[in-house]
Amino acid sequence: MKIIHVGNFDRSHNFQTFYHTDHRIFFGLVRNGHMVLQFSDRDTARESNFLHSKNIGKVKLNKKLIDTCREVSPDLIMLGHTDLLSCETIETIRDYIPDIKIAQYNVDPIFSVKSMDGFKRRIGCTDSSFITTAGPALKKFHKDNHVLSFIPNPVDPAIDTARNFELSNLKYDVGFSSSGPYRSEIILWLMEHLHDARFNWIGRNDTNRLYGKNYMDFISSVKIGLNLPHSELPESKPYLYSSDRMAHYLGNGLLVFLDNSSGFQDFFSKNEAVFFGSKEELLEKLEFYLNNDKDRQSIAKNGHSKVHTFYSSDLVTKYMIERTFNRDLSESYMWPTELW
Repeated sequence: MKIIHVGNFDRSHNFQTFYHTDHRIFFGLVRNGHMVLQFSDRDTARESNFLHSKNIGKVKLNKKLIDTCREVSPDLIMLGHTDLLSCETIETIRDYIPDIKIAQYNVDPIFSVKSMDGFKRRIGCTDSSFITTAGPALKKFHKDNHVLSFIPNPVDPAIDTARNFELSNLKYDVGFSSSGPYRSEIILWLMEHLHDARFNWIGRNDTNRLYGKNYMDFISSVKIGLNLPHSELPESKPYLYSSDRMAHYLGNGLLVFLDNSSGFQDFFSKNEAVFFGSKEELLEKLEFYLNNDKDRQSIAKNGHSKVHTFYSSDLVTKYMIERTFNRDLSESYMWPTELW
């Protein structure tokens, strides 16, 4: 098919987020045999005015997408987090191309108010929506005759190329990439109790964020990756939700630690990831694997194999296409495939 993929491809920052989900979805679509054109919405909006303002460039961005669709006549438009795009633009495109399908995906948590407002708005004018949260929490987004389904955060063989499980002499023992009061409290507590462990904590403030090659160098230098929830509140732990850092960790062969409340026990066995229910249990298991490197390598290898086999961008995008065009599923996909 001919597909126009609208997302944040980050030309204006020299593609410094080349490992983000938009690129993974793009690569998966291409490897599935489609002709895919990248339409970078934020860059297009910024480039349309001398102030480089997204908001000022919104009108021209929407017109540019309409004009592009008139030239290309795509079979499908795949939308990422395209908050600058209006439903009026989508309806105008449908007037030109009546048989076109419009799909969207979102990788933010469902308690992110701003992101979910945009997601719900686009449900009103798209044919299908995919999100990295599963289960009954999706009922609130239901709309008749609209496909709504879970997708996992995809790994990609062209992006996730490190194999940390093969190495013993990595620079850091424990890595974490994020911020927030609850997470910061846990990391500081762990650093206090594991004072001999080599921690690398990025993203805790604006001065130590990493992008591009520096971020991937961080990923490839760590033995253990921590995937911590936003808070202790149940609503901050939706079923099967994780940021894309989980795919980055698993896809590059880190040993990944997951909170019991995440539900990922339904995806991974204890031989593929490490689960914990409290900070005390987290500390205990960190101590064990930091002192038993062969066990760390074995579980990390199994987790790496699992995600590259069952949660690749090729399979995720294949599933999205099949659902959007109401086709029979061609695979026994290893994630929840119910529609909401």
